[in-house]
Amino acid sequence: MKLLRGKEYITAAILFLLGAEVLRRGASISSTYWQSVMANGGVTLLGLAAAILIVNAYFDYRSRKAAVYSLLKLVAPAIEEHHNELLQEAWNVFGKPQWGEIVDRYKDNNGDPRALVPDERHQLYSVIKARKGVYDQRFTRLEAILKELALILGWSFDPGILKDTFNCRFAISKFLVTPCDDSDVAVIELCEQFLDIELTSFQVFHGLIQLLGIAKDKVYGN
Repeated sequence: MKLLRGKEYITAAILFLLGAEVLRRGASISSTYWQSVMANGGVTLLGLAAAILIVNAYFDYRSRKAAVYSLLKLVAPAIEEHHNELLQEAWNVFGKPQWGEIVDRYKDNNGDPRALVPDERHQLYSVIKARKGVYDQRFTRLEAILKELALILGWSFDPGILKDTFNCRFAISKFLVTPCDDSDVAVIELCEQFLDIELTSFQVFHGLIQLLGIAKDKVYGN
């Protein structure tokens, strides 16, 4: 399929060049009849070139959209697993209202973990440290899926989703190499990375379902 489309793009380029050349030569002919013939021929060739490009762009978008939908069904469970477990643990430690307030405060301060008071940071760090190995494995799987997603999306498909994908992968890469050594630096960095993974992964998920125009329950139902 990629080879076929490559040949079609080459064909479109050849038609475009031929059309432009026909128009150029037609403009230099003194006969109005042949000028008209050459002009019609040149425009037809340019139209064919444009049509090939449009059709190929359409099918390329359709094929990538289908691939994204398949990947979404892999991404969604990984994100949901992390999100649901995090909420349960966070609610057990902080309570639902306080956790919601913590997340809102973190977002309102542009993702600065210092927006959390020291007690909140240390409590969240304790949650992370207790299950660091589990989170490492889970985030490694999620990062692999997001990598495939980024390769399929490309900048021309949806830059906003791709940006969130890169931000999430970057947070995961930092999380995986940050040690739980109980230092102030580790507490701040792991809290930041953990919250960034939570927020950006969900931004990716919601961006994808909006892009594909599907309901959330359809992702899990099929």
